[in-house]
Amino acid sequence: YELEEGEMKKRRRLRHIVKPRQICMYLADFYTNLTLKEIGDYFGGHDHTSVMHSIKAVKNLMETDEDYQNEIVKLKVLTTQ
Repeated sequence: YELEEGEMKKRRRLRHIVKPRQICMYLADFYTNLTLKEIGDYFGGHDHTSVMHSIKAVKNLMETDEDYQNEIVKLKVLTTQ
């Protein structure tokens, strides 16, 4: 997504940052044993409910948007290489 790590950690709600941050939160939950609070803290101090919302948003979009689902699958493949 061509973002600096620092941009992902800011609490800004710009569209070009929100989508990648939500995906990263989803992947952090998927691949780690971190708590939602720990994930939120890493991403600029978001609380656990923000992380829950991000995870749910990604899951919902994956169920309704095949292109989005394919994008997430590709990212999962890239993160396991």
